[in-house]
Amino acid sequence: MAGRPKLIEGRKILWNITEDQADEIWEVIDAGKPVYKAAALIEGVTAAALIEWLEHGDRIERYKRAREIASHRLVQDALTIADAGLAVEPAPGMVQISDPARDKLRIQARQWTASRWNRETYGEQKGAQVTINLGTLHLDALRLFEEQADRKAITIDAQPEIE
Repeated sequence: MAGRPKLIEGRKILWNITEDQADEIWEVIDAGKPVYKAAALIEGVTAAALIEWLEHGDRIERYKRAREIASHRLVQDALTIADAGLAVEPAPGMVQISDPARDKLRIQARQWTASRWNRETYGEQKGAQVTINLGTLHLDALRLFEEQADRKAITIDAQPEIE
């Protein structure tokens, strides 16, 4: 079989899934889980095939909305991880293992993903950059004032004769 047989087989499977299977896929996607985990729900479906299925027709809008919702969950997860690092006492019967470097990485991964899935809310805002040099503006204003004053000055060429 030529091409990518797993992808082709996955496409065939996805075009014939039941409504319940589709709902299971959407639950995983809505929860912010990776596409490969949703693909693993149906035997023979690859992540690439599922991405094609998600981005086809009217499903693309639902997929975008699911990612937007998931981005909020990721930010909440990041806050929970950050707050857990503040706990001094572990819960009764629990052993607290703290690894600040790992927690920082987990937080950054969630922030990065949220910024990609929901650029409007969590992405970096890139606006026009404006630089103003007040010293230059002040000197330009003084020069302009001096030029206008020179134009308004009255020049007396000769002294009037006094009798």
